[in-house]
Amino acid sequence: MLNIKKESEHLYINIGKLTLKIGLYRLFHLKKRSIVILEQGGFGDYICCRHYFKYLKEKYRSYHIIYICQDWTAQFSKIYDSNYIDEVISFNRDKFKSEKLYRKLFLNYINKTYNIEKYIHLTPFNIGIGKGGQLSWRIYLAKKIKAKEKYVPYMKYADKREPQLRFFNKPINIDKYLFCTDANKQFFEKILNMQIGNDREKIDVPAIYDRNISNVIVSIGASADFKMFPINKWIEIINYLTSEFQTIDRIIFIGTKSEKKFVDEILSKINNLEKCLNLVGEIDISALPLFLKNTKLLISMESGNTHLAESLNCPTLCLCGGFYYKKSQPYVDTCIEYLYPPKFMEIVNSNDKEKIKEIYFDYDTLSVKDINSADVIQAIKKYLV
Repeated sequence: MLNIKKESEHLYINIGKLTLKIGLYRLFHLKKRSIVILEQGGFGDYICCRHYFKYLKEKYRSYHIIYICQDWTAQFSKIYDSNYIDEVISFNRDKFKSEKLYRKLFLNYINKTYNIEKYIHLTPFNIGIGKGGQLSWRIYLAKKIKAKEKYVPYMKYADKREPQLRFFNKPINIDKYLFCTDANKQFFEKILNMQIGNDREKIDVPAIYDRNISNVIVSIGASADFKMFPINKWIEIINYLTSEFQTIDRIIFIGTKSEKKFVDEILSKINNLEKCLNLVGEIDISALPLFLKNTKLLISMESGNTHLAESLNCPTLCLCGGFYYKKSQPYVDTCIEYLYPPKFMEIVNSNDKEKIKEIYFDYDTLSVKDINSADVIQAIKKYLV
């Protein structure tokens, strides 16, 4: 016989359980209050701004902090900055620029999944304008991402009336002549409304073996052609290293796949290949800290690897034309030694402040190609003899 009272109790219990489940689901699946950070640019740019993520996390502990970046840097962020970044969302830049559906799906996901209160656009505004005033993909992202507050740094020479600045309701003015880490520091100080210390976040990885084992890492690549050192001079330097420096155990070449043909050309003209190990295009960027932490010396162009080496206290010899002087180099009182062309050093030693200011933005009159290979070899001796 049907027990109406008992069945009613079961029904009420089941309804109660269902209501509780729906409530819990809604509680834990509401849009998260979030802060979105869009990557600044190259790998070196990331290294120069990551120091300040910890201050953002300390002030906004209850927020879900998201870092949006290109595919090739995502793993690095997940491994080394997970204390300050809650989620890394990566995308393919080429697809984003060329495929309308890809852009739409990516932006729909961001806007519908998160309650974005602050959007932080790390690239200075004046760099984000394409040719003829067209929107770059970075500015396009800034336009389409829905956020209550949108921050962007812009230098004092930029016109605040620029029409593209309307996409940002929180433009922050930064001083014109600042070292890259100091510019990022000033930007975050104004976002957070607080003073930030001068200490830079180091990357902590284990030293597998003592640096008395003389591995030398060579990175010939850079983000732009004007930063590249001539192949023939590299050949001269590497041949000298392999023949004259008996203390070197291994010369390891690192870099991206696009640099492989240049390293192959160098190695084809090296007399003693036994000491050379070509890992160009073989190492994920997230593994680089482990390699640099366990090397006697890094020889590199002015590139992201140089900034990474500074974060690891890795002894580094940096070949640089002097372009962007006091903007992206030199680090002062660190593990990095810079080699500049003789003509550039004449400008620095003259202490002509106006000329030095011009170099901050200009690289047309400077060339890393003018560095003498003999000077590079002489500098290397200090580390290996």
